Amino acid sequence: MGDKFNFGVLRDMLNNLKLISMKKTLKKIVPAIVFIALALVSAQAQTTKKMTPKNHTCSKQCTKGNHIYKHGEKGHVCNAACKPK
Repeated sequence: MGDKFNFGVLRDMLNNLKLISMKKTLKKIVPAIVFIALALVSAQAQTTKKMTPKNHTCSKQCTKGNHIYKHGEKGHVCNAACKPK
């Protein structure tokens, strides 16, 4: 009988090569991702420092006891509009 080529062995060899290639790629990418994540966390920590609130100064928006507190004034509650973009 004739010799038959075993495609299963070839398929296994190709899969092993793909895994080796993927591992090498991950070894290069993972440290970069970790570095970027740490840099973002550090930047976030620097921008969220506490400020001492100042006394409220009424403006035209304050009417009949309803005060509109600006960012940094006592009584102000931060929301999405206060966050840096």
